[in-house]
Amino acid sequence: MERHLELTRQSPGTAEAALFDGIVDIVRRAPGAYDLVVFDTAPTGHTLRLLSLPEVLGAWIDGLLRRRKEVTALHHRLLFDGGEPAPDPVAEALAARREAFAEVRAIFLDPEQTAFVFVLVPEKLPIHETAKAIAVLEGQGIPCPTVIVNRLLPPGDGSAFLAARRAQEAKYLAEIARRFANKERITLPLLPRDIDGPEALAQVAERLFAPAQATTGAAGGTWCEERARENR
Repeated sequence: MERHLELTRQSPGTAEAALFDGIVDIVRRAPGAYDLVVFDTAPTGHTLRLLSLPEVLGAWIDGLLRRRKEVTALHHRLLFDGGEPAPDPVAEALAARREAFAEVRAIFLDPEQTAFVFVLVPEKLPIHETAKAIAVLEGQGIPCPTVIVNRLLPPGDGSAFLAARRAQEAKYLAEIARRFANKERITLPLLPRDIDGPEALAQVAERLFAPAQATTGAAGGTWCEERARENR
């Protein structure tokens, strides 16, 4: 039994399923308990698998319930020769779990309650990965209204290395402005140290929610476009 449980724990999808159960519990307890819940998710591939779980686990539970009902009915006929089967606590627990998944998925799909915000750096691979992930999530109905462009380089100091990095950054900032023109875009600079503790988080929050930092691609140029022009 211990060997079986150990293999189950290491099976693909087990960690995501357990994590999603935790998310479901938090989301269902949130009304009246929290003003805002933020899930800082893992890299993109892991997150996409996680967010697909409501449908996958819902279908899996439906299959379990069908088989459970068939076995329970057969068992009852063999033992009691007809009549109504007794209540099945296992089936009730599975049905309750399925309802919880459906409830949370409805919340995830409601743009009045949920938004998925991608954070990327101005480099080729993160831009491509973010665009692909947004297309997948929006194809599933999950709202993705905002991207945060993180770790922008500070103003120049004459270094040839930093000048080359800024020229590359300018090119990718222009690409971000083009590819995510219909998204709110918020920018954060590269900071001198790790974000650790309430004071550092407060500084990031101040930058993150500063009105001048956000743009929605309106006429007159975006922040990313303006920064690209400055760096050129």
